[in-house]
Amino acid sequence: MEHIYIVFGKMGGEPAVDWDRYDNCVIHVRTSHVPRFEVQIRPKESLFAKIGISYKDFAQLSILERMEHIRKIRQKPT
Repeated sequence: MEHIYIVFGKMGGEPAVDWDRYDNCVIHVRTSHVPRFEVQIRPKESLFAKIGISYKDFAQLSILERMEHIRKIRQKPT
C-alpha cells in the first residue's frame, strides 16, 4: 500500500522536524472549483475520521462524489 507523508522542518530558533501521514493531517477543506485541504501535523482528529471515509477511498471518488462528502461537512455545526 502506498502512503503520502507530510514533512515539516523548522530551521529558525530551535530546529525541529516532524512528519505524519497526509490522511492523518488533513483537518479542514475549503472549496472553490476544487477542494483545497488545510493540514496540521498531529491533529486531535483528521477530517477523514470526522466524515467516516478513508483518504484512499475519498481519492477514488469522482469530483461530484467528493463534493457530496464536503457538503455534508459544511452542514454540520462546528
